[in-house]
This record gives sequence, structure tokens and C-alpha cells, in this order.
Amino acid sequence: NKFVSRNFCPSASTDEQIAGIMNDTVVLTAAGRAEVEAHLGACGSLMRRQHRVDGVAEVTFLMRLNGGKDGAGGAGEAELAEKVSRALDGIGWVRNEEGGGTKVWSCMLSTQKPSNSGGANEKAVKAMFSISQKGRKDVNDGVMNAWSNIARLMDSNVGDNKSITAPSSTTGIRAKALGSLAHGAGGKALPFSVFTVRFSVLSTMVVLGFLESRLPGVM
Repeated sequence: NKFVSRNFCPSASTDEQIAGIMNDTVVLTAAGRAEVEAHLGACGSLMRRQHRVDGVAEVTFLMRLNGGKDGAGGAGEAELAEKVSRALDGIGWVRNEEGGGTKVWSCMLSTQKPSNSGGANEKAVKAMFSISQKGRKDVNDGVMNAWSNIARLMDSNVGDNKSITAPSSTTGIRAKALGSLAHGAGGKALPFSVFTVRFSVLSTMVVLGFLESRLPGVM
């Protein structure tokens, strides 16, 4: 399966080369949150005028830890936030202005192009985006349980989580297909945290392509 091999298997050298090209040509810098929101608002207005659709996309994904006690707990969230900042060239997060435990990264992508005057390379702004990490208390139990079930299902099919117990042969066809999900509390998902990236639909390939080069499996 191409999707599984691309997102859940070790990257081939070709993928690494593409990531290298992306990192060489695309510059990531920190942006103000108000600046990002203004950019998304302008792009949204343009799309509504021209196509009568909302021009801002949101993609939600999970990041997980290999180990730890609680993927929704403070320690797990803090470690994942540190990893995201590292992947984003050290860009730090700020607390959501609306309160709660949600962390937000505001970013700008630009491409490098040779200067006409022969000096330093010029930067052309291409896209802005924000990534938010939902605090455990900011996600209701129903949504968190749904994400936990998805994480367990992934582990049952393509993961390496040895803590998941295989279903008994006497539990029926449906239970076998669902794996650990059929056991309710049995088989705990690897620690994880919920993230959402917001960007203009006009920048979909640019933003998701860049994030794939830094956080494999997002695209």
C-alpha cells in the first residue's frame, strides 16, 4: 500500500533528497500571530469573492511519543512541543490568547531567489501558517477517545506497539478486524497529542509539502 509505505515506513533516499531540496530552497521564519491571522483573513476574503468558498483550511493530525505514561498529559505535551519547535528551526510557541493549555506556532515560508543586483539572495513570501497543539483540557473526552481509538487502530495494523494484545481467535471476525479496539480498555495507544495546522487553501501544497519534509506523515 503506497499510503502506508509513504507515511509509516522508513523513508527512502528519494524522500530524503526531496526533503533536502525543500530545506535548501524554502526559508522558515517566525511570524506574529496577528500577521498570520491577517494573511489568512485576506486569503479567505479573496476566495469568498472569487469562488464563494471559505479560503482557510485546517488539517488535524496526531504526534506520538515512543514511551511515556500519558500522551495527553503535561509531560508528553511538553516533550512533543519541544520536538515541534526543533523541527521548525527553533520557532517558539505562545499560549492561545483565549486561554487554556493550547500552544500556537506562527510561521512564514518564503523561497530564496538570486538577487538581481548580484548580492544576497532575496526572499519572496509564499505562505503563512499556524500550528496549534491542543491542551488535554481543551479537547472534550469524546473527541479524545475517538483519537485514542484511531491511534490504537493504527498500532494494530502498522505500528510497533508491543503492548497491544492480539485478540483471541474466539472473539469473532469483527473483533479480529478491530484488533485492540474490540477490547475497550485493553491495548493502550502510544502517547500522543492533537495538533491542527491552519493555512490558506491557495498554499495547500506549499505548506503540507514543507511540513512533510519536517514532520513525516503529515501530508
